Amino acid sequence: MRVLIAPQEFKESLTAREVSTAIGRGIQRAHPEWEIDTLPMSDGGPGFLDIVNTHVSSTLHQVQVHNAAGNVINANYLGLNEKSIALIEAAQANGITLISPHARNPITATSAGVGDLSTAALKEQYEKIVIGVGGSASTDGGIGMANTLGAKFLDKHGNRIASNASELYKLDEIKWHPSLTIQNTSFQVVSDVKNPLLGPMGAATIFGPQKGATSEQIPFLEAGLTQLKKVMQSSLGIDVSTLEGGAGAGGLAAGLVAFLGADIQSGFNFVADTIKFEKYLKAADVVITGEGRYDDQSANGKTTGHIKKLCKKLQVPCILFVGETTSQDKDIWTLTNDITSKENAMHEAPSLLEKMARKWADDYKFKDHLAESDQ
Repeated sequence: MRVLIAPQEFKESLTAREVSTAIGRGIQRAHPEWEIDTLPMSDGGPGFLDIVNTHVSSTLHQVQVHNAAGNVINANYLGLNEKSIALIEAAQANGITLISPHARNPITATSAGVGDLSTAALKEQYEKIVIGVGGSASTDGGIGMANTLGAKFLDKHGNRIASNASELYKLDEIKWHPSLTIQNTSFQVVSDVKNPLLGPMGAATIFGPQKGATSEQIPFLEAGLTQLKKVMQSSLGIDVSTLEGGAGAGGLAAGLVAFLGADIQSGFNFVADTIKFEKYLKAADVVITGEGRYDDQSANGKTTGHIKKLCKKLQVPCILFVGETTSQDKDIWTLTNDITSKENAMHEAPSLLEKMARKWADDYKFKDHLAESDQ
């Protein structure tokens, strides 16, 4: 029996690597004779660099950056040794987990640190920079990033506005003259967010609450991003309102397209191709994936949804271990239940995952499950 363990992070609880380790430990206790491959996954959010660095010849470069609250911290970007490509994990700079819950402010949070990372990579003159987005604390449409790279955001009096969401409603003009280095570098965004920048499925409405935005702050953020969209069109000649995935990282994805000419591609596909995921999948008898919360967005584009579809295509049984879900799928195992609250599940996630994996392995009937999947 060969098991492939390929989860993504359990947001604000465990990294994908920690999830993989806990699940593997539980399975080995039940069946030490089973072979286990562990492939922690990312769609461009937290863990992106760690996962690629594990499988590809590459070098981490440490840089001082500003986090979403404006504090100076250390972050890394990754240079691929055999290609002129740098990888940036935006969450290392503007990630929500870098800010303590009581200090989070979606109005003043900035993506400036992503600009810091980009500046460092640009100095090394890579031909291509790939920026993974996700897990952000900011909803500034990328103006913090662009401000760091030299863009000017002005009100109707010609005064510069704050490089966060707090004064986006004042924005009247953008002055942007990208450097020759930026012009000679290609940029790619990797993300599996499909949402547009604006509207009921947009950055403020859907992802604002995850960053701590209140019901009163969401319309303010939406209005700011709407004004940014209008001025991007008048000053830069770019309409980001219909851009699929523009909502990624609080609109950072839209900003990367507008200011750096980036294109948006599937984060899962990028990671899967880079680490040769299908090779491991084809060797597996069963796959275990998972995430903190499995919902409609998961099924329609996130890592777990991609893996489920690939497993179905190759007729490999797929099991999901998740923190919580509203799905009734019999192949989903959840940490939260009538006895275990969400808070307790997040706090005790390693031991709960290990116990759940051990119980699953004890109960699993491969032949029966394979027969069901063929029906």
